[in-house]
Amino acid sequence: MKNNLALQLAEICKKYNLKEKAFNSFEKLLHRENENDSDFLRGYKKEEMKIFFGGHQFNIHHHFCTSTIDTKIIFYDSSDVEAGYWDPVGYYVLEADFKGEITDYYFVIEREKQIDGIDIIKQFSYLFADLPTDYLKRNHLQYNFVSYLSLIGTLFTSKKL
Repeated sequence: MKNNLALQLAEICKKYNLKEKAFNSFEKLLHRENENDSDFLRGYKKEEMKIFFGGHQFNIHHHFCTSTIDTKIIFYDSSDVEAGYWDPVGYYVLEADFKGEITDYYFVIEREKQIDGIDIIKQFSYLFADLPTDYLKRNHLQYNFVSYLSLIGTLFTSKKL
């Protein structure tokens, strides 16, 4: 029964070309938004991304909308992929009903490219890796210094500095 259902769902995806529709819709989004907003990809360029098919997900019992087939596209930084790191930059999901009609889509960037400040982030990581836990106690002599450094790192990564 389970295999039969999986085959039927895979046939629906194939019948309506949902994978191709997702890639085409994603390309149109990138082209349209890049013309309007140069920072749309949060520091990345389209040429720096490796794009992969992430699969289909079937949502059958929504309490607020109809059942959908979500087709996911995942994208990575090319340099990360070449180095063997498979931490995605973000993803794109195209939602379609079971008749192949597109109902919605969404685009998510999970991490932005740190262009000028990657070295300082590495330094903060190195600094706090061996931090004695006593320094985090309010009555410790080094507490104010550690708090100050932590705040600087937070402000830098949030781009409020």
